[in-house]
Formats: sequence, structure tokens, C-alpha cells
Amino acid sequence: MNVSIGIDIGGTNMKTCLVDAQGTVLAEKKIKVATIADAQALACTIYEMSCAMCQEAGSSMEQVGSVGVGCPGTVEIRSGSIHYACNLPFQNVPLRKLFHQYSNLPLYIENDANCAALAEYYAGAGRNSKRFLTVTLGTGIGGGLVGGGFQIRNNPLFPVRDYVFRGETVVYVYAETFFVEVTDVSQTCLYDKIAAEEFLDGLRL
Repeated sequence: MNVSIGIDIGGTNMKTCLVDAQGTVLAEKKIKVATIADAQALACTIYEMSCAMCQEAGSSMEQVGSVGVGCPGTVEIRSGSIHYACNLPFQNVPLRKLFHQYSNLPLYIENDANCAALAEYYAGAGRNSKRFLTVTLGTGIGGGLVGGGFQIRNNPLFPVRDYVFRGETVVYVYAETFFVEVTDVSQTCLYDKIAAEEFLDGLRL
């Protein structure tokens, strides 16, 4: 059985799933992020939840091809590290290196909104689309952009900017993606609109 593991590190929950080559979900787990004490515990929890899902599905870790992790904020995909997670207490975490203390499986990491955009492109609303924007609404707000079948990352069209509203909330728009730290939920639609316009203005240039 050829299976893969997906990990979604959210602002409130960390959700995991085990899928086969056709994308069928074989097992799922969820845990409150607040129960994860530190970076070492994060890697250990990912491993333990992966083992539990394999056991539940009648599979084994030896049958897993790879582990994919989506995390809010900025990540370093080459080293498999979390650089800054906007609403989580994880900064400069060498997640791949820590995970490899428990398993030698390949672990890949990407911004969670970029992961959502890729998922929509391959299996959801973005199929057959040349370019589209995915906006994710959870504990925070994020977005990913796909153009011409490729995910747009590190694009100089999207400079780093800071927006301040009512002196209490800062919206960060990054070169590779965007995320929002929300303290005034009533303004989330406004933030969503501004962030989306940043991406679409870049596409029109």
C-alpha cells in the first residue's frame, strides 16, 4: 500500500490524515495545538499521530512515502524549517531535522495557505484554472496564488508591507504569501479584500 501523510498545523488544532495514492482518506487525527509544549514536542507529536493513523488503517510507517506539513506564517522549504508561525509559539524550528530523530521518512513543509492553493489546483475548485487565488479562513487568514499551473512564491511583485487599522491590528503582506494577525474579527472581510487586491494587482502588472 502506497500511502502519504498530511499535517495541518493550525492556530487552534493540528489535524493529520493518512491518504492513499488516489487521495482517499484512510485515517484522521486531531489535537489541540496548545497541548504541544515546544518544538521537540511538535516533532514527536507528528510522529506519534502518524504511527497511530497507520495502525488504525492497517498500514505501517514503512509503507508511507512522505510526510507533508502545512504551517501558518513563513517557512524554509529547503531545510524543512518553520521560520515564523504568526499565531503559534514556533520560531526558527528545524522541523525536518527534529522529525528525523524519530523517523527517516521524507518530510516537506510549506505555508498552509500555499498548501490549500495547491490542493484546490489538483483536486478542488482550481482544477483547469490558469490562475486563481485561494483565501483560507481559520484562526487566522491566509492566501495562496497559482498562475499558469505554478505556485507563485518569492515574487518581487509582492513587496513586504505593513498595514495598521485602528491602531490595534497589523496586516502583513509577504513576498511569498500573506497572512493576517487578527485582533478585531469584525474587520476580517476588509483585510481579506486588501490582501486579495495585492495579489491581483501583481498579476495585472
